[in-house]
Amino acid sequence: AGTRAALDLLEEQHRFGVVAFDSQPHEAVPLQFVRSKRKAEDLIDRIQASGQTNIYPALATAWRMLQNVDTKRKHVILLSDGDTAPADFERLVKRMTDAQITVSTVTLGRAGDPELMGKIARWGKGKAYVAEDIAQVPQIFIEDTQDVSRTTLIEDPFKPVVKRKIEALRGLDFAQAPPLLGSASTKATDGAEVLLATESGAPILTRWQYGLGRTVMFASDVKNRWAAQ
Repeated sequence: AGTRAALDLLEEQHRFGVVAFDSQPHEAVPLQFVRSKRKAEDLIDRIQASGQTNIYPALATAWRMLQNVDTKRKHVILLSDGDTAPADFERLVKRMTDAQITVSTVTLGRAGDPELMGKIARWGKGKAYVAEDIAQVPQIFIEDTQDVSRTTLIEDPFKPVVKRKIEALRGLDFAQAPPLLGSASTKATDGAEVLLATESGAPILTRWQYGLGRTVMFASDVKNRWAAQ
């Protein structure tokens, strides 16, 4: 439920993966762009709970999945009670942060090793949560995912792609126009029309009805920073 809750918050330009683990880890959902959430949900539903939880090889698998990914934010949420075989977690998590990967932890109850889980979050420059009840887990995943994916500035050149043809865009040749040099990462609200987007699908120009009026959001600028060209 936690992984599905996090997935629901993501847009198609984000990437998402799940590592399930007992004594050994396996990639329950391979890291991929969020194109078809239904396929990822189906893979999540196949995860079966079992006994042992060996955290170290699971974190190592997540590190290998993410270390060479070219993106601004890379984040792992580790869910466990912390009861695991001894290992050099500090060294592994240091390698992850060196690769710009942050790690938050969600500890189930206090019967395992919440102290270790707290240390992993501290070494991973993330947050440490404790869920006294498993029903709390989805909301914790939502909170942490929102914290990581909330509006950030992305200063990579891109050419806007027309997602919906409207009168205001008629005659504008975006393919021949110079690129914009950056934007704010945003999420389109329910019912909104995305008019322009980046090549990866992130909303750039969006409009939606608000009461009797209409609201428009442009995620780049018209100044000499991102629109300098």
